[in-house]
Amino acid sequence: MWKQPRTMFTVVAVGLGLLVGCAGAPPAPTASQQFEAYPFREAKAKIAIGVNPCTSQERVKEALPAGADYLAGNILPLQILLRNDGQDDLFFKVENVRLVWPDGGLREALSPAQTYEAIKDEAGGMTYVGLFGVFGVPAMLKQRENVMKEVMNASAKDRIIGPQKTVTGVLFYPLQDADTSLRGAKIRLVLQNPASLTETAFELPLSGDLPKNRKSEPPKQPTPERR
Repeated sequence: MWKQPRTMFTVVAVGLGLLVGCAGAPPAPTASQQFEAYPFREAKAKIAIGVNPCTSQERVKEALPAGADYLAGNILPLQILLRNDGQDDLFFKVENVRLVWPDGGLREALSPAQTYEAIKDEAGGMTYVGLFGVFGVPAMLKQRENVMKEVMNASAKDRIIGPQKTVTGVLFYPLQDADTSLRGAKIRLVLQNPASLTETAFELPLSGDLPKNRKSEPPKQPTPERR
């Protein structure tokens, strides 16, 4: 009479094992190395800059496939390309890239730790807990770990860009509940040339609507059955 419970336990265990296994290898974030693939771009002084904001969940999944809903967490991922067509090194600092909102307010990119803290509840792992209860916790934790690694790997970092080199990365900017569009917003960026002690500044106008009511609603509690 114990065969059926053991069989059910085995099925659940195998299912959870598959979930954890599938969550164990996050897809690598991808970013195009082609300047023309970025909708907002500018080239001058032998430097090319491309910007691609992820203003829809479809774009987020393309750029960051591990499964977190960044927009629901009020985080705007923004892919950036930096191409050095000159003969000198260029110095890129994340703090020199600012999102200028239409009202003139400046928003600075979040650190990887700040980004993960903002979106960890939107990482999708709670689905496992909803399906399997406490047995789904390992899969949820693995999913969150994958998202954390993705944020760390994808985040743009301070770096030297050598001659004839192209680098890409993602900047994460905080949104407010009332933000519905990027129309009128700009990205301001400064690159430094240590050899000539000069700076090259860029200002790229942005556009694109943001999803409304981005914050995920809490799950509805089941209505108690009347007896």
